[in-house]
Amino acid sequence: MKILFFAVILFCSQILFAQQATEISVSLKTPEGKFVGQVAGGGLYALATTVTAKQIFVLVDLNGGKIAEGDGVKIKFDASQWREDKEKSVIHRVPAKGAKEDECVFKLHIKEKLIYFETPGGKFVKTENNAVITTAEAKNATLFDVQVVALPNQPTNYSVALKFSNGNYLGMVAGGGLNAISPEIGNNQIFTMVDLNGGTLSSGDSVKFIFSESQMREDKSANKIHRVPIRAAKEEECIFKILVTGKNILLQTPGGRFVAASADGKSIITTDKKDETSLITAVPNPAPTVK
Repeated sequence: MKILFFAVILFCSQILFAQQATEISVSLKTPEGKFVGQVAGGGLYALATTVTAKQIFVLVDLNGGKIAEGDGVKIKFDASQWREDKEKSVIHRVPAKGAKEDECVFKLHIKEKLIYFETPGGKFVKTENNAVITTAEAKNATLFDVQVVALPNQPTNYSVALKFSNGNYLGMVAGGGLNAISPEIGNNQIFTMVDLNGGTLSSGDSVKFIFSESQMREDKSANKIHRVPIRAAKEEECIFKILVTGKNILLQTPGGRFVAASADGKSIITTDKKDETSLITAVPNPAPTVK
């Protein structure tokens, strides 16, 4: 029987999850039979006639429950989400971390079993010449056929902070570095943990840790953990294994060692020891400390 990750590691109240956002994997089909998809550099297009991984988005209903007329939603793809560019009158993707909330929350409208989106600026989403743009009038909005995509082993994303035995949190620094010197959670201490096989997060699952457009990587030659750009990373160097031990976890590296903080906390290293130095506390749904 699989062990429920957050039930074992952390306590989350029922009140917290009462308003938890609902996430659904979907495709968006235009009346012309084209599916909206993502392209490199944060672009969006409506050209494909079939659904691949590039045409699957996560529709996040922010108030939870069933999707209804007028709900506020976000539309995500991996670590990016849709954003309205008011100056260029287009919709594109930006990193989910650090994005301005008021530019990325759309209003969902329902019309004859199809849906259309109102932008944060009060315009409407339209596809034209394969581009995803905005239009001033609702009557010109594209009516999307939203199809739920139920894929087996679909990765599941969790927002987490990781606390080492020295009392400090894993954080990112410029140039691809990582450290454990902050006793508080800030924006640089919040990561997206991707459970690659989806479903219930359990001991032994393979995970990635993503921050904006970079992800954690093991440098075997230096016995260190750092960050590399997602698109340039070698898959086999960035997949870690999560092991539950009591109320803590161990992160086993692709090379079989374990993630730990250096003695001074200024770097993240690897070790063969499964002891206090490599024990990590995972904090779900963290928020930056308010000063």
